[in-house]
Parts: sequence; C-alpha cells; structure tokens
Amino acid sequence: MEHWLELAKGPLFRFSFLLMALGMLRLVALQVVNVVSARHGAGDKFFPRGNVVRLTLDWMIPINRMHKLRPVQGVASFVFHAGMILVPLFFIEHVALWKKGVGFAWPGFPKSVADPLTIVTMVSLAVLVFVRVWDRNSRFISRGFDYAVPALLFVVFLTGFFSTHPAFSPVPYNVALLAHILGAEAILVMIPFTKLAHVALFPVIRVSSEIGWKFVPDAGEKVTAALGKEGKV
Repeated sequence: MEHWLELAKGPLFRFSFLLMALGMLRLVALQVVNVVSARHGAGDKFFPRGNVVRLTLDWMIPINRMHKLRPVQGVASFVFHAGMILVPLFFIEHVALWKKGVGFAWPGFPKSVADPLTIVTMVSLAVLVFVRVWDRNSRFISRGFDYAVPALLFVVFLTGFFSTHPAFSPVPYNVALLAHILGAEAILVMIPFTKLAHVALFPVIRVSSEIGWKFVPDAGEKVTAALGKEGKV
C-alpha cells in the first residue's frame, strides 16, 4: 500500500497536474484566438473593460443574485464552487503535496478551517444534485455524466475527510487516502475536458462573448438580404 501511495503522490500527481495545466493552456489559447478574431471582425471596436470586470466579479461573487429566482440553488452553488477551489488549493496538507509535486507552494489554512469547509461543500453538492433530480427541467437535460462528476467530487471530499479523521472512517486510513488522491487526480485530468473548466475560464469567456456579439460592418444589410426582406425594414 505504501508503494501505491508514493506512486499516487509522486509520478501520478505530476502527470495529472501536467495534463491539466497543458489542457487549460490550450483552452485559454483557443479563447484568446477567438477574442482576437472577434475583435478583428467587429464593426464596433469599443471594448467596455469596466463592464466586463464588473460582470465577471458579479458572477464570481454573486451576492446580489443569490437571493433571486432560486435562492437555495444559488447559495449552494456559490458555497460549492468556493469549497471546490479553496480546500484543494489552500488546505495545509494539500499545499505540502503541491510543493512535493510541482516544486513550489503558498500559505495555507489548517484543518480547523478545512473541516467545516469540507462539510459545507459536501452538503452544498448534495443539495445541487437533489435540485437537479427534483427539478423537471434540470432532470430532462441531465445525462449520466452530469451525475457521475458530482458523485466523484463527493467521494473525493468524503475520503479526504476520512483521511484526516481516521476514527470516523469505515475503511483503513491508507485505503481512504489512496482513494482520495486517485479521485482528486482523476478530477485534475477531467478539468480541461468537462464543464469543470469554466471555473478558471469564465473571465476569458466573458471577454470573448462581449466582443463576439459586436456585428461586423454591413451585417444588418446582409442579414436582411439573406431573409429576402430588402426594403421592408
């Protein structure tokens, strides 16, 4: 078991991180190309930087929107996303693993902070899955993969909690830790190829969208001609 743990903490972790990093760089590069292409073809070259920054921050910290429409789902989504970012990146034991795997680290928070954050993240994830199952429209557009990813995330957080609290774990410590690390590495590999990428890509997507919706010169006339409506509008 120790051999598998060392393999998971070392080579497998570095491989997973490298694949995730390269995949995300590719996605960012594609978005940048889209932004440049959209700006080149746009008729209106004005770019509202302040508005884009405001909308991006409003999405990242949706304090003004969480109480509207679906407050339970809004709060659960915000808490889940925050926990999914904070716990993997800033829990002190994770920081040590990042340093061992990639060679650098940053300040982290102790288990006394990670424990409640882990619990509320799991509860929030469970609420989101329940809403997806309960709501007819969400259930209709959901596929098996939309349930498999949350299930894997829940297992990763649960086994992480068991790893730091062996007394509560129904499985041996090494088994829980290995399952936690392998599950987390599977998530890293999946990030560039699933919806999980939006957590990091949203600011770039927001810029691309803002520019992309600017019509090219004479676009109105071309659309009118294509519809056969010349002289009628």
